[in-house]
Amino acid sequence: MSFSSASLESLKSHWALSTVGAENLARSEELVNQRLAQRALGHQISFNFAEDAEDDELLEKTALAYELAAIEGLDELSRPAGGDDALREQAAAAAFRAFEIRRLLNVPEDISGRMFLYSTFRLWRIAEIADRISGGGTKRALTR
Repeated sequence: MSFSSASLESLKSHWALSTVGAENLARSEELVNQRLAQRALGHQISFNFAEDAEDDELLEKTALAYELAAIEGLDELSRPAGGDDALREQAAAAAFRAFEIRRLLNVPEDISGRMFLYSTFRLWRIAEIADRISGGGTKRALTR
């Protein structure tokens, strides 16, 4: 997807993410990094990451906030020319972050939870397709 580092950074001041709080956003980012490392290298390296019982709930809340920011700009993703570029980048960056978090959570056992997870992946895919239609993909931000 096409978005800048600045658009990722500006997401932190979005109204939906401000409800999560700066400290919780930092904790969410730490959890994402830890879980990605665990998945990538856990069979080769033994990690001792401290996790709390509330961490999955925090990640769910954070992912939902990013999804709201993505949905806010969804209409702009369908306009490859013209429109609000900042809102289009916000939607792409927020969809990316939501996907980044949701893929690390366990698949819910209940049908409504699975349907919600599917809609998140679908939102991310819509953002990616819209970006390809608009000729983007050249300025994807480095996430770390």
